[in-house]
Amino acid sequence: MNKFAAAGNFGVGLTNSTIWASRSWLNEFKVVADGTTGVWGGKKPIDVTSVSMGTAVSPRSTVDIVVDFVLPKSSSTADSNYVAVQLPFQWGGVAKWMDGTAAPAMSLQLGTKSTTTPVKTTYKTVKGTTGMVSGCHAVFTLDAAATKMAEEGIYRLTIGGVATAENGASAAQMNLGSLVISVGKTTAGGLGYSSAQLFNSLVA
Repeated sequence: MNKFAAAGNFGVGLTNSTIWASRSWLNEFKVVADGTTGVWGGKKPIDVTSVSMGTAVSPRSTVDIVVDFVLPKSSSTADSNYVAVQLPFQWGGVAKWMDGTAAPAMSLQLGTKSTTTPVKTTYKTVKGTTGMVSGCHAVFTLDAAATKMAEEGIYRLTIGGVATAENGASAAQMNLGSLVISVGKTTAGGLGYSSAQLFNSLVA
């Protein structure tokens, strides 16, 4: 995290990956001035405690993905009202999500730990609906009347009926992919945005 008190410049540009290795061309480069003052900072990542799949990964089948996570303290994510998920690149996009003929059955639960031994966690459903769905992304949005997400809250996100990889070669590489979950506040333009990237978590 960096703080700055004076304006500076930074460069942006595009490159063509097919010729970068041999010629190292950088196209449309431009120097852009930043603001006069500001703060660059980060949020603590979501603490993911468990990721599981309901069925083995195989072509032309569906799978339920369950993610248990805890929102970190002092992450500015209190009162978040959505949870988003991004599938690993091996999925290549879910065709029926793209054309609008299907959507995942998403649900969110709030967990409460018992104060007795052995400690058990019980879950209660948080009201909400599956909102935006695209080829690789889906968003669960809490109902307006639902209690917003809380820091240090224990949650379980289920994404049901997700089509798996389109072929056997991609299915075999699932362990190379990353599932990403994010939380934020739609009412404040995503303020408090925090995410977790789950490496090697989707092996059958």
